[in-house]
Amino acid sequence: MNYHQIGKLMVIVTVVLTVLWASLAGLAELAQAAAMPDPALTAPAGAPSNLPLLASGPLTVTKSSVNEGDTPLRPGERITYTITIFNNGDQATTNVTIFDTLPANTTFVPGSIDVLPPSPDWSVGTGSILVQGITVTDQALVTVTYAVTVNPVVANGTEIINTASVTSTELADPTSATVTDIVVAEADLSLSKSGSPNPVLVGDSLTYSLTITNAGPSVAANVVVTDTLPSTVSFGAAPGCNESGGVVTCAVGTLNSGASETVTLVVTPTLAGILTNLATVSSAANDPDNNNNDASTTTTVNPKADLVISKIDEPEPVIAGETITYTLTVTNNGPSPAADVVISDTLPLSLSLQSVSPATSTQNGQQLTWNLSNMSVGETQTFTIVANVGGDVRNSIQNTAVVSSSTFDPAAGNNSDTETTSVNTSANLTVTKSDSPDPIGTGNPLIYIVQINNNGPSDALLVTLTDNLPATVSAPLVIPSQGSCSLPPVITCNMGKIASGSGANVTLLVTPNSPGIITNTVSVASSEFDPDTSNNTDAEATTVNPANLSVTKTDSPDPVQVGQPLTYTLTVASAPGLFKADNVTLVDILPANVALKSVSINPPEQGSCSGTSTITCDLNEMFSGTNATVSIVVTPTVAGLVTNTATVTSDMPDPNPANNTATSTTTVNPVADLMIAKSDFPDPVTAGTSLTYTLTITNNGPSEATDVVITDTLPASVTFDSSSGFCSSQPNNQVRCTYANIASGSAGAPATITVTVNPAAPNLITNTASVTSNEFDPNANNNAATITTTVNRLVNLSITKTGSANPIAAGNSLTYTLTVANSGPSQASGVIITDTLPAGVTFAAASSGCSNVSNQVICSNLSVASGGAITASIRVIVAPSTLGTLANVATVTSTEPDPNTANNTVTATTTVTRVTDLSISQSTPNPVTAGDNITFNLTVINNGPSDAGNVTVINTLPAEVAFQSVSHAGCNHSGGIVTCSLGGMVSGSTVPIAIVANANSSSAGNIINTAAVTVSGSNDPVPENNSTAAPAFVGELAKVFLPLLLKPTPTDLFIENDTGGGVNFSVVGTGVSCSVPAGNQNFFCGSFPPGTYTVQVNSICGNLSTSKYYESGPQSTRVFCN
Repeated sequence: MNYHQIGKLMVIVTVVLTVLWASLAGLAELAQAAAMPDPALTAPAGAPSNLPLLASGPLTVTKSSVNEGDTPLRPGERITYTITIFNNGDQATTNVTIFDTLPANTTFVPGSIDVLPPSPDWSVGTGSILVQGITVTDQALVTVTYAVTVNPVVANGTEIINTASVTSTELADPTSATVTDIVVAEADLSLSKSGSPNPVLVGDSLTYSLTITNAGPSVAANVVVTDTLPSTVSFGAAPGCNESGGVVTCAVGTLNSGASETVTLVVTPTLAGILTNLATVSSAANDPDNNNNDASTTTTVNPKADLVISKIDEPEPVIAGETITYTLTVTNNGPSPAADVVISDTLPLSLSLQSVSPATSTQNGQQLTWNLSNMSVGETQTFTIVANVGGDVRNSIQNTAVVSSSTFDPAAGNNSDTETTSVNTSANLTVTKSDSPDPIGTGNPLIYIVQINNNGPSDALLVTLTDNLPATVSAPLVIPSQGSCSLPPVITCNMGKIASGSGANVTLLVTPNSPGIITNTVSVASSEFDPDTSNNTDAEATTVNPANLSVTKTDSPDPVQVGQPLTYTLTVASAPGLFKADNVTLVDILPANVALKSVSINPPEQGSCSGTSTITCDLNEMFSGTNATVSIVVTPTVAGLVTNTATVTSDMPDPNPANNTATSTTTVNPVADLMIAKSDFPDPVTAGTSLTYTLTITNNGPSEATDVVITDTLPASVTFDSSSGFCSSQPNNQVRCTYANIASGSAGAPATITVTVNPAAPNLITNTASVTSNEFDPNANNNAATITTTVNRLVNLSITKTGSANPIAAGNSLTYTLTVANSGPSQASGVIITDTLPAGVTFAAASSGCSNVSNQVICSNLSVASGGAITASIRVIVAPSTLGTLANVATVTSTEPDPNTANNTVTATTTVTRVTDLSISQSTPNPVTAGDNITFNLTVINNGPSDAGNVTVINTLPAEVAFQSVSHAGCNHSGGIVTCSLGGMVSGSTVPIAIVANANSSSAGNIINTAAVTVSGSNDPVPENNSTAAPAFVGELAKVFLPLLLKPTPTDLFIENDTGGGVNFSVVGTGVSCSVPAGNQNFFCGSFPPGTYTVQVNSICGNLSTSKYYESGPQSTRVFCN
């Protein structure tokens, strides 16, 4: 069976029991069998006499059920029951009645009952089935089948129990059979959820729709949806559901398979953000898939903030020109904080901002803006604006403030507020009047200036000015700054508007006709209310006087040079406050030692001048307080003092004639235009030779030049030699030449200066001379003369060369010293020494500035002073193989021309010899054993410095050895002498030679091997290391015979080593070898049977002896090696 399947299994068990009747004695009663007493039966032997005998109970009842739907059994499916009655007896059972009670939670299926064999007497009652009147013959079967339907709504795990009972005439008690089926109620519920609207605003309704679907297969009973609301919402409504503590429970009831049900919940979000809501569905049925029993939905909750702005004004009404204060109050009525709050107030153009509090975030023209980060719920902010009302504003002004934010505002109607303010006016006008000049002369122009000011606070409209002129003035000219005016006798000016804080003026030009005091009165009015009329009128009194002329005179420049323009400036003034002067005349008589250049009048329209030596200027009439300027330009012709006087007159009497004349005295200084010229010889000049400068002074006048001085600063690249007698050498390389005087138009004696051009002078040298005198020089440009001389160079270079050693041993270092001398007049520059090294040498080092390229040494960028010399050194390594003569050639060149190139090249010759330090050494094994081979290891080294040619080694072997072999191919043996021809050996090389000889077996003691090395064609500076003698010790080869022992005991062999080193023994013929460590005093070598043995020593012993052997105890023999 599969999991969850329910099946029916009937098991019939036959049990054979043997009952001992005696064991039943004393029982009150016995259970009766399922049969009636049968008188035909006889009791077995020993049975009690009161035991009723029953029939064997032949009827058996079985019951089974079959689920006709899916497996396992589910609500709504059909069950078919089968009741089987079997008569196992040997006689018929009569009047059989079958009673079957329908199980709870099921419904009988009409027409489903079937009785076999057919029985006419059966019925289906309420909750039961009855079949009766059946006779079951022996060994016969009766079956009854019928069907029921499990009710649609049955709890999971419910047991469907069905029992059938059978009775008959022959049965004392009914027999029954029961079958049980378990209902598996499975309903796959799923839950989906959505929220609307999405997004939603804080405070608005959010409706969750929860849809429950039963995917079956069973009906879901007691369906319950549970929704735990988020903490940021408040519960509103959920029809058919209950809410408690934020948990909404919806009892959906029964949901058929394939059916769906939707539940709605209405909530109100209280906080902006992301809102997540989870709901769960469950039922009484088993749900095979719990993964779809939960559903969640995410809703974006956007904030909502109802911002309110209000605005009040103070004062109300306001006066034009005064200040008005607006107070803005902004409140966030929620339900969310308001983000990015912006308050904006655009002032009308009739207002000018005075102050704000708090400070605005931005101000663009009339627009004021406050940017707030956010406003919490219930928060209130207050803003104050103080502005000045324009003075020309009339009637009223309107101002609107607006609040906004990035947060949604559900009530936009309260996001702005407009305030209308009534405007009144008040203008305090003042008028003042001034006159100029005061006092004034009769007939001169008199200016009245009338000033009107508006002290506000409002602008004044329709301003009118009224002025009554005195009767003693005439020819009026009226000039208003604005508006228009009428002509006298009463002057009325319509000025129009005068803004608050502003003013206007009227200028009146009149002419007083007679002396005395004249008074003029003016008044002002406007259409505005004037809070102070006491300052609306003003009067001005003017004094009228007669005329007074004066003249002043200045000269410029003072002092002045002869021939330089001299300007006389004459100023004629008519004193203010007096009469005008008519027919004014200015007369100026020029001195005899000046020449007239020009005359001018300022202003030109004032009059004109005439004359050359006497200047007469007609200045016509001059009003009181005016000036006229006459400029006379002359040229002085003689040095000294020049005096000039001017006088002014007119037709009017002058109350102060003392100031009618002016005099000026000017100092005239002399002028001498000195000019200097300069030449050089020779040009070009050779560096290191003489150069002569000639200087000439000319006086172009117009005056005589006195104390004339020539200053010549010589170039740094020349040296002073001599000069003319009136010239002398001065510190700082200067030459000074002096003249007492030089007349105008004359020239001074030429001055000569002779110098030596330095050998290292540059290609061009420049010399400047200048001239001065006591007199002013009008042309400084010709007071200095400069000449540039081309310098050529001429050198005579020579080169010499020496070597540090001659002869030189091959392999050693050789230093060449090169000396370059310059016997020419000029310094040599760009000097290059080129030294081509000979073959057989290698460059090692050179002086600074020298470099080696491909065995050619070049020393460049050198200079050699005239008469000087320089040296350079070059060190080379002579190759060890070089032999013969080295020829080294060096050449010198320079930038300058050299007339003698024969001495510009030099050759140095060096003889190269060979010096070879040969050494020989040897090593020999020590000690050796007589009869063994011995190797003499010779080492020949060429320690240089030169290569060695034809090297020969002669080795004389000791007489105690016999030659065996030699390792070098150039070696031969003859008569105990080994001669090796090694050929050439380069410096630093090594040649090893190994000579093998055999030590005679009879030899013992010290032997000496000698060897010597020689070379031809070279000098050996160290002959001490040309030979070597090395001793070697040849040890005795001894044999020890052990005596034959007749005793049948083994003999132990001990070896005692006193040599200080290791010793090796072997017992001949036994394969036993003993290696005795150094200093071992009692080394056991082995135990041997009686006999005679030979002990061979395989290493050197100085003395070899044996000990006595012992007669008692273990036999032993000791061998001593010392």
